[in-house]
Amino acid sequence: MTVLLTGAGGQVGRRVLALMREAGYQVRAVSGRDFDLTKAGAAQGLAEGCEAVVSCAGASVSMRAPDKRRYAQVDPVIHEALLREALRAKAYRFVYLGVHVEESYAHTAYVRAHESFVAALRQAPISSTVIRPTGIFSAFEDLLPMARKGFLPLIGTGLARTNPIDPQDVAELIVKYVSSGPVDLACGGPEILTRAQINQSVAEAVGRKKVWMPKAPDWLVRAEAKLVSPFHPRLADLMEFFSIVGSNDCIAPALGHRRLADYWRTC
Repeated sequence: MTVLLTGAGGQVGRRVLALMREAGYQVRAVSGRDFDLTKAGAAQGLAEGCEAVVSCAGASVSMRAPDKRRYAQVDPVIHEALLREALRAKAYRFVYLGVHVEESYAHTAYVRAHESFVAALRQAPISSTVIRPTGIFSAFEDLLPMARKGFLPLIGTGLARTNPIDPQDVAELIVKYVSSGPVDLACGGPEILTRAQINQSVAEAVGRKKVWMPKAPDWLVRAEAKLVSPFHPRLADLMEFFSIVGSNDCIAPALGHRRLADYWRTC
């Protein structure tokens, strides 16, 4: 089976690439360093001869990423182009790394950017699976520098719960369902943790038993996002998303088995 894999340089994508090669797939790997898939015509010809397209591509969730474009200017643009290319090449399968959605934050710009493509994918004449992690361990790496300084802010009370998942577990699920699978696959890790417990895990990863965890009201973070928006639109999207997901439960079936503390030992 020949597969077009986009986002092959990312935390999940590079693991998918390794697993697929181990499993004997013929993989055409594309990373953001090679192609800017938001440019017109950039996806043309990429899926030629491929039976499946697997996309782990998309705008970074790091608050330190230099690209200031909104998620709506990146994620749906990339994936609608890839979908057109998959249909042109007569691929029969499309696997998309999306986001787990709860009603409380479904309206955010970050989620809407992903779900606008999911809606297009559902209408297309192609077999598809959307992999929906609650959150990936690697997304918390932005907290490490703050933890080293003894400072890890919380949104809300810090008691909102989630079960984030290891990128290796996500990669294994993608490869498992590359040929066929459910329309949607919500997935989380084995541990349900509060936001305060996640912060504590980050602190311990850098050798600190205690850090200062000041609490910011979610409404204040959203107000700050509006102020940031004219200068850094993507950061504003992230702040809006974090302000809500950080103060509401976000829990999915525990399909991963690796634990957050073990992930820090690999960083």
